Amino acid sequence: GRTLSPVRAMTEQVDQIDDQHLHQRLTVPTASDELQQLANTLNRMLERLEASRDRQRRFVSDASHELRSPITATRATLEVAGASPDSTDWVEVADVLTEENERLGALVDDLLLLARLDERRGPTVANTAAVDLDELCIAEASRPRSAEVKVRVHTPVRVAGNLAMLTRAVRNLIDNAAQHATVVDIVVGVDFEPPATPTSGPDIGQRAFVTVGDNGPGIAPEKRELVFDRFSRLDEARTADNGGAGLGLAITRDIVQRHHGVITCVESPLGGARFMASFRTNADH
Repeated sequence: GRTLSPVRAMTEQVDQIDDQHLHQRLTVPTASDELQQLANTLNRMLERLEASRDRQRRFVSDASHELRSPITATRATLEVAGASPDSTDWVEVADVLTEENERLGALVDDLLLLARLDERRGPTVANTAAVDLDELCIAEASRPRSAEVKVRVHTPVRVAGNLAMLTRAVRNLIDNAAQHATVVDIVVGVDFEPPATPTSGPDIGQRAFVTVGDNGPGIAPEKRELVFDRFSRLDEARTADNGGAGLGLAITRDIVQRHHGVITCVESPLGGARFMASFRTNADH
């Protein structure tokens, strides 16, 4: 009984912790033994659960806010038009409603994609095949955009991955740059500089890279990691009236990481921001 009393005490503490009290932690025994290790392990688990719950709450709050914005704009437009139907320019009203509907649809699509990505956390990527990064970038750069998009292929490179997901990642990077700049420069090649985080084992070797730089206002060094957060909001120069919800770069980072890659943000030689994604070419997916 004396031996198991610490286990009973921990059991009673755990039974009292619910989703409203995840900040509580178990009392750690002073003796350096298996019970102390168990208590520390459970406390780390509680920390992860608390962090996950907080992220989920922030996500729901931010998503609700973003969804409310186009709905409010649509309702206000219809109310104003309905108040004076004879003098209303219904073509203009239709244009506003179409724009807000497209914005709402894009946001819902991004939220659904993030939900699917969160559900499929794991080391593998579904529907893996050989993907030519250079051809992918050239195809995406040819899509109509307001900015001038240039592609430079140093070396044709192929990686193992999901074509649809990698296409979405590259498209997000190009669209993000085009929203804030007049010139977008894409570079594709191999033998990129080492990734931002230390790697070993299969990560050592030749790496494929894609960089997307622009001549826009840039991103301050202290905010270059925050830009990958969901619903991130930076300085007005990079966010004003771009119609985005701050999900594109978050989706891109998730896709890159699921392909065993690394993505960072630095200053572009053009003066704006430059996003650099690198992938190991010898990865076994």
